[in-house]
Amino acid sequence: MTCCGFLNTEYFVSGSNDSTINLWEVEQPRVLIKYEDHQNEVLALDVFQMDGNVFASGSSDLTFRIWDIRMKKACFRVFAENKCGVSSIKFMPENINTLAVGYEDATVRIWDLRSIFAVGKLNEEEDYAGVTSMSFSKSGRLLFTAYQSNYIRVWDLLTEKSVCEFGRFEHN
Repeated sequence: MTCCGFLNTEYFVSGSNDSTINLWEVEQPRVLIKYEDHQNEVLALDVFQMDGNVFASGSSDLTFRIWDIRMKKACFRVFAENKCGVSSIKFMPENINTLAVGYEDATVRIWDLRSIFAVGKLNEEEDYAGVTSMSFSKSGRLLFTAYQSNYIRVWDLLTEKSVCEFGRFEHN
């Protein structure tokens, strides 16, 4: 397994290197549904916290997908817009229509799911490795991005500029 997220107190989802996403039941640890829509390993998942039925997934198959477990075809939207794999994905707090997608080439795109287009792009100009995780500030204006090269960059989404960087962390 590469990633997971709780939908609610009864269910969670997990992504895997075998390109599947599993919907698990918590009380009786078992897979209820195996989703096989991705073509390569699933590297990122995020559950929209205001609706425990909706989640997003990202894969090295160059796509990210939006899911709703209540629908017969749970994967209801596929986005394939980048030249490299998706390594991190995050819903904006309290906004199901806005999603940050981090890629293996260290870029981040902000997507408006209503218009089905990227509305912002955060370019890393230095030699950073892929995005490993992201987190929005409480207001949603700032996006914190962590990179494989041990840096954290803070982006202002209104200006699409970096406002702060946390340096390289050395391992002892």
